[in-house]
Amino acid sequence: MKRIATPAPPDARAPEKGDAVTVHYVGSLATGETFDSSRERDEAFTFTLGKHEVIDAWDVGVATMRVGERATLTCAPEYAYGDRGAPPKIPGGATLIFDVELLSFKSHRDLCGDGGVMKETVREGEGYASPSAEDEATATMEAKTRTGDETLVAKTTRTFSLAANGDAPCEGVRAALLKMKRGETARVTLSEAYAEGLTTAKDGAVVELTLDAIHAVVAVNGVEGATKKILEEGEGYETPNDGAKCEIEYEKRVGGATTETKPAHEIVVGDEHVPDELESAIAMMKLNEKALVKLADGTEYTVKMTKLERAKEQWSMNNAEKIEAAEKYKTSGNDAYKGGKFARATKKYDAALKFVEMDESFSDEEKQASKKLKLSLNLNSAAVAIKTKSWMSARKSSEKALAIEGSNEKALYRFAQAAMELQEYDESRRSLKKILEADESHAEATRMLTRLKALEAHQAKKDAKIFGGMFSKIDLGYEDVKVKADEPDEEIPAPEAMPEVPAFDEPPAPDANEPFGVESV
Repeated sequence: MKRIATPAPPDARAPEKGDAVTVHYVGSLATGETFDSSRERDEAFTFTLGKHEVIDAWDVGVATMRVGERATLTCAPEYAYGDRGAPPKIPGGATLIFDVELLSFKSHRDLCGDGGVMKETVREGEGYASPSAEDEATATMEAKTRTGDETLVAKTTRTFSLAANGDAPCEGVRAALLKMKRGETARVTLSEAYAEGLTTAKDGAVVELTLDAIHAVVAVNGVEGATKKILEEGEGYETPNDGAKCEIEYEKRVGGATTETKPAHEIVVGDEHVPDELESAIAMMKLNEKALVKLADGTEYTVKMTKLERAKEQWSMNNAEKIEAAEKYKTSGNDAYKGGKFARATKKYDAALKFVEMDESFSDEEKQASKKLKLSLNLNSAAVAIKTKSWMSARKSSEKALAIEGSNEKALYRFAQAAMELQEYDESRRSLKKILEADESHAEATRMLTRLKALEAHQAKKDAKIFGGMFSKIDLGYEDVKVKADEPDEEIPAPEAMPEVPAFDEPPAPDANEPFGVESV
């Protein structure tokens, strides 16, 4: 039951289902005991009308109020909290009394909050998704003057971008489509400002609008400036994983001209059967999806995936399969290294390690194979990191290799080089000395140690200049290095004098004792 305590002004509006209404209220039991009050908190309460966010009595009662109205709602238990109540404040079967004042509401039809775009749904759409500002939409529209006596745009269907600087007919149509669902038809009333581009009429326009399709546009993972637009929706939710077998067909265009057409053929994701940029986009597609892939340089691909067979997931593999998969990924990483694709090589080595890093359940024989693989993969990861001057990564991978085999020459050398570049001179020296203890004629370790000493002397010289006024001769912790502030710098061997990582397919001579080569077995 509702009793009006303070009427609303004559011109006040009433909310509709779906509107966000803001109220003040005081809730009491039939005994007069207050159990809740927004006024005491000095915090108004907002909810969506007719969406069951509050008790039924409120959805029914507030829908009859207008802004500025204050009323008492007496709520029977079946319209409140029923026999269960809401302990401890509200007992079961309680009749509740609310003093409610409707302060304001935001119409769900008022899309921009200023009355400039008012949307009325004529036919409900499908699902829950609405397009985003990055997407494109295909829509059917017809626009007339607000009086309805003049057609501004004859009924037409077109596709356009929903970006702020896109090619939507006017800002009002763009705003409406961003709030619609696929298949929805709406009648949209636009003010003059929001109808600009559609009409110059002072009273704006009325647009009959149907959202026919949403073409989601997303950035392609790992490819700067590339986007993927869905032309035809795919099926299900699965996308290809690394190693998945896919059947695709595509057309490549450069400058608007078709330069390559590939009929349906099978590829394996991760095996470089297609250009990297296209493969990255394919890895984001669903079965039977058709997409337009645009690269930053203007190159375009129209691609469709007609078959998808995902690679076996690690969790479903037995131990032998995990070792086999690790070997396969390692080989792919080595192939990428040969081709100078160091980022891909690192990715493959990391993927391979995941198959064997948790080997507690392996048999003794499997653990030996796993240990050999982990050593090899960490050494290879360190080699790639050195090649790309990623010194922290090189240090980390070398450390992991040393944890497996502490005397491994390649691991010691790579750790020493990374530590030296990170100015961790003591750590670098210790590793080099371990190499020389095992082989005092090791040419590369001797050469690196010479450079290390020169770097230390250079650093000590700089420090001596800074602290020279305090000490005539100082020891700042550099082993075998004592300098005076007025001593000249020693010449530091150029980094180019250090042996570079050789190409994968150029193994060192049998007696060269080369510590750099990537592990192939």
